[in-house]
Amino acid sequence: MNLYLFFLTTGCLATPCTAQGLSWLFKRLHKTGRHNIRDLSSDRHTSHQMTIDQPFNFYEHLRLCTNDRVCGRGQFCDQHYGVCRDHMTEGQECREDAMCEGGYDCMFGVCQKRIKRGREGARCRKERDCGAGMCCARRHGEQVCQRRLPLGHKCYVPEGGLDYSMNQVCPCENGLVCKYTAEQPPSRHQLIAFISASEEMRCAAPSHRVD
Repeated sequence: MNLYLFFLTTGCLATPCTAQGLSWLFKRLHKTGRHNIRDLSSDRHTSHQMTIDQPFNFYEHLRLCTNDRVCGRGQFCDQHYGVCRDHMTEGQECREDAMCEGGYDCMFGVCQKRIKRGREGARCRKERDCGAGMCCARRHGEQVCQRRLPLGHKCYVPEGGLDYSMNQVCPCENGLVCKYTAEQPPSRHQLIAFISASEEMRCAAPSHRVD
């Protein structure tokens, strides 16, 4: 047992992984797994025969795979590591939908219950995928249906850039526009003007005709 943990800890320190990131592997180390023709382990090698010349085999008790069909029910093929793993449940970290159990999607890096199409928070590709009063905009990199901004709500957005590409804001509700609402004109100082704009740009009735 101590030898297992020694080599496992050494392997994590020598590679970009952490004990938390490989927690799923810790749970499977001492379980008997099924193997296919791509297994790296061999029946003639056992833990009792392990020596310094034979490095610890992370895959000895895991089934290797190239697609989900190879894995058993309730499992998926983690193609990054090439091994079968159990599906994730609600709130567990994930990288794609296939990692989550049925009825859940991988949203913002964790498994969440699937939201019905068109509702707030549901995935979308275009505005017509969302219900009335919403737009399709990115939140933490995911395109989801979000509410349009109501009267008086802050509405300033940057011209572009990385932050805007990851977290977007819907336009104001129909009939409203985003405009500068302070009584005093913005400062000529760039930083002060930016702060003022982010605070005073709000959804309001247009001061000109909107066709």
